[in-house]
Amino acid sequence: MAIIKKILAPTDLSDVSVRGIKYACNLAKDVGAEVIIVHVIRMEEVMTVFRRAQEDPAAWNQMKGLEERLVDRHKQLLDDLVNRQIPEVSSDLNVRKIVEVSEPYSALIERAKNESVDLIVMSTHGRSGIPRLMLGSVTERVLRGSPCPVLAIPLPHEN
Repeated sequence: MAIIKKILAPTDLSDVSVRGIKYACNLAKDVGAEVIIVHVIRMEEVMTVFRRAQEDPAAWNQMKGLEERLVDRHKQLLDDLVNRQIPEVSSDLNVRKIVEVSEPYSALIERAKNESVDLIVMSTHGRSGIPRLMLGSVTERVLRGSPCPVLAIPLPHEN
């Protein structure tokens, strides 16, 4: 049986995705693993802001450093989410938080490969919460392309 040393826990900053992070953190505590919490800003989000700025020449000058500012803002949002909703992330748990701009599923697969991740733990649905068949589209793509096992945490069943 493989030893789990690194767990990747993606988030889109939604409450639904917190379920996956909590599961990853609890598992990491049990097995002594590191947790890498990753938030990927969709490239289309950045491009939408750039398109708006191109329509307004005065705004275009303010666009310098947009990607860096956007990443910094999302880092703060990720910190807030972790501090507010995941109190089990404490000093005795090795956690890294990463924010990047890319296509979510490909960024997660690349990160898993480059970091030699042993397990990806992610919620089956993200920000939209809308089922795409049974899984969210990012989860489905990660399942298909992941270099390591993926544990998909479902939404809670409503009674």
